[in-house]
Amino acid sequence: MSLRHLCLILGDQLDRESSLFRRFDPRTDRLWMAEVHEESTHVWSHKQRIALFLAAMRHFAAELTERGWPLDYRRLGEHQDPDLGTALAGALRRWQPQRVRLVMPGDYRVLQQIRGTCSDLRTPLDILQDDHFLSTPDEFHQWAADRKQLRLEYWYRQLRQRHAILLEPDASPAGGNWNFDVKNRGAFAKSGPSGVPAAPRFKPSQITREVIKLVNREFGDHPGRLDRLDWPVTPAQSEQLELRFLDHALPHFGRYQDACWSGQA
Repeated sequence: MSLRHLCLILGDQLDRESSLFRRFDPRTDRLWMAEVHEESTHVWSHKQRIALFLAAMRHFAAELTERGWPLDYRRLGEHQDPDLGTALAGALRRWQPQRVRLVMPGDYRVLQQIRGTCSDLRTPLDILQDDHFLSTPDEFHQWAADRKQLRLEYWYRQLRQRHAILLEPDASPAGGNWNFDVKNRGAFAKSGPSGVPAAPRFKPSQITREVIKLVNREFGDHPGRLDRLDWPVTPAQSEQLELRFLDHALPHFGRYQDACWSGQA
């Protein structure tokens, strides 16, 4: 079967508002997602991080399928492909798309891997802008080209000016300074902060329970335990946790942004 577009969704791109879905035609296009070992082993990962990614991916895939979106989803344990490039090569041979579409990955290694696979199989690759960011890599490269020293603070400053973020009417910085780091080094007592309501906990669904078993089986030598995995794994759960943060934690976040306390690792 030949497709017009094979549209790749990476594990940190689970967003129905993504630019990937614009101009998507379910009659001629197909979504593609894959779970592969390398994405959990390239950087040695905690079991909870692995489980969080996989559970979120599977919940997102279930939502897409329920809404009728055509999706090819590759699960760990159901294929032998060690990395995204190998898995994608199989998909290109299977679906024979005219083009591959992908939102810019946050990992250069992944980008190079996908580019290499598409090049090897002579399939054009379209890289779409990630709308979650206020700038693009090309814009940063242009800004950095004539600078002898790169300091992230100055890049942030330019973005604030360009997008009018935290600026006074005369374009000066809100609060009178561009940088308040000297005031953001507060510390807690060993027992941690007081007066902060407990964060919501999320009972693992059937999908998440299956992922927990998978991670314990496939990544048993990785650090961490999964006997209390209560992270948000759906957009609705994540929004609930976000609102809790905005209401109770954000007003104090600057002062304590680097603070830690015992028992929270």
